[in-house]
Amino acid sequence: MNALRTQLLICLAAALASAPTTWAQNMQTQAMSIGYVYPAGARRGATSEHVIAGQKLAGASSVYVSGGGVTAKITDFIAPDKKQLRRTANPAICNLVVCSLTIDPDAKPGKREIRVGTKTGLSNPLVFEIGELPEFSEEPRKQFTQQLSLVARTAVGPKKAKIRPDIAVTFPAVVNGQILPGEVDRYRFKARRGQKLVIAVSAQELIPFIADAVPGWFQATLSLYDAHGNELAYADDYRFAPDPIILSEIPADGEYVIEIKDSIYRGREDFVYRIMIGEEPFVTDIFPLGGPSGATTTVELDGWNLPQKQLELNDQGRNPGIYPFWISLKGHASHFIPFAVNNLPEILDAETESKQGNNAAQSVSLPVIINGRIDRSDDVDAFSFTGETGQEIVAEVQARRLNSPLDSALRLIDDNGNEIAFNDDSIDTAAGLVTHHADSYMRVKLPKSGTYRVELRDTQHQGGPNFAYRLRLSQPIPDFALRVTPSAITARPGGKTPVSVRAFRQDGFDGEISIALKNPAAGFELSQTSVPAGANEVELELSAPSSPSSEPITVALVGRAMINGRQMVRDVVPADDRTQAFVIQHVVPSEELKVLVAGSKFQPSKGKNTRTIPFEVISDLPIKIPAGGTAELKLDATAKYLAAKTKLKLLSAPKGITIKKVTPSDDTIHIVLADDATKLEPGSKGQLTLNAERPGKSKSKKKVLITVPPIPFEITR
Repeated sequence: MNALRTQLLICLAAALASAPTTWAQNMQTQAMSIGYVYPAGARRGATSEHVIAGQKLAGASSVYVSGGGVTAKITDFIAPDKKQLRRTANPAICNLVVCSLTIDPDAKPGKREIRVGTKTGLSNPLVFEIGELPEFSEEPRKQFTQQLSLVARTAVGPKKAKIRPDIAVTFPAVVNGQILPGEVDRYRFKARRGQKLVIAVSAQELIPFIADAVPGWFQATLSLYDAHGNELAYADDYRFAPDPIILSEIPADGEYVIEIKDSIYRGREDFVYRIMIGEEPFVTDIFPLGGPSGATTTVELDGWNLPQKQLELNDQGRNPGIYPFWISLKGHASHFIPFAVNNLPEILDAETESKQGNNAAQSVSLPVIINGRIDRSDDVDAFSFTGETGQEIVAEVQARRLNSPLDSALRLIDDNGNEIAFNDDSIDTAAGLVTHHADSYMRVKLPKSGTYRVELRDTQHQGGPNFAYRLRLSQPIPDFALRVTPSAITARPGGKTPVSVRAFRQDGFDGEISIALKNPAAGFELSQTSVPAGANEVELELSAPSSPSSEPITVALVGRAMINGRQMVRDVVPADDRTQAFVIQHVVPSEELKVLVAGSKFQPSKGKNTRTIPFEVISDLPIKIPAGGTAELKLDATAKYLAAKTKLKLLSAPKGITIKKVTPSDDTIHIVLADDATKLEPGSKGQLTLNAERPGKSKSKKKVLITVPPIPFEITR
């Protein structure tokens, strides 16, 4: 990390340390949650003790690990008393659940999810890794007085760093630890000359985003020293990923030390890490980065300690997307490697520049995916195609999302050399774990018929055999991805619980997406079954069975849409909203959507503080809104006194539809809906979701909640 970046982080941390945070205030009122698990993994066939820290965990009765093969037993619960709670600066991790985990010898290795459950609730998931290597762990930090600051505290500097005594380990192994403010952890091991060691840290990978820890995660740094204190290698990241990795060939027999700390000497109990040390398989690069659906692709491999240099991959006819694979050596699996799948024709970059001069472009026919490399610094790969006036084309790079170091830039020029379009970075909002978006995307209508040229380069003027890419040149291919949040739901028997479904639309797709339960468990239903045309988010209600469940139930959703006369089916991926450094929002995917049905059977409340009253739509449906005009929607308010103070808001609606005016009249609410003619085409259809509420008669009274059924609409000429 360069000095300027380090100084910037120190300034940000200092500024934010004294500032109130919405996140911190919100955490006080949130449901049960977990902030870290330590150690964040375990070995197959072993039993180990773990601490899971969070808030509102009193009454914890169960620990769940996805994927099976794990037996959990809670052995202790530690919470601060009232005096300690006032001194505890971080309430988000002040409850500690101590548990014993026994991993079956044949449990599947890899990343899992761990959650804590009570009789009335279920926590969010965190990463928990099951491995095959011996595990070394520091003693968990259980003292509340060590939670010194709500913001992860920065020490004065390296001169006052608390260097802990070296801990002796033997590799291969996984080392687990926690970094407190100003702390430096060191591990000593013996190695032989010529051994090719992989030393890989997992930190941000375990807890992707910590809202009050600038830059939003534990930024670990890693150093390798010989027995004389000479630094042989240093890393504060791996390419663009925040977690550092050192690949080092040992120069001589002897003792060596690895050192881990935070880049600016911050620390807290949730600065948890795992370090894998050993002669383990590590793939640095593959080529090509993907292959066609339903076919076998021969992939070239490069890296350390690999048992082979090529691999045959068959994607088994999956939908377009990015899928993981691993390399095994001596029974141990390598790290996750992404591989892209698509159903377009694929070719290789022919490197015509080296044969025909710098201005030569490889001629291609659309649609096509080109697999290539930016072979050297300032290299430019160029491709030409013919197009017609008004034809819409898409140029999209997949590189950074596939672990390539390429920071791409795309340029489209006509046959006279005029620049038609340019793009450097395009944010992929569906990639919730990506923190540095660097892949390029452009969607352009061609101004005239003729020959066009697409140029691809690295914006940092770098290049090499590992700077691989996949370039899609095609007409728009409308598609979508879906997320449902949160990934943990607690519902009363027979009750309804709100969930949010988000649509990440691709290549201009703007149509309606139907949502349904996939192989639903008995008793589950959805209140609304679509994301309206043009909308990116919709609030649904999940109705629970009438009987409680003793264990969380896995629920799955699926989305369908008609695109160009063909039904597209996409799974709705469970996810959670996470905040990075107070502001930046991420939708982080998880493995499972878990629902715990608990408590007494839901009954509509008749108490004096809460009431639920249905509204009735008395207008003809669907509501027909003229393009660029307005239409009136009428609701029967049921009770006259409700109409005057009822507040209405659109929860989900396509861009361009707004509430222009609300007028109560006797026992009817008149709503004027307006359409922006530039946003929706005539013929567009969908559903509107309204949120309606009325405050209680006094500040002590809860709001009266009014349910409004989904309202279908149509845009007319």
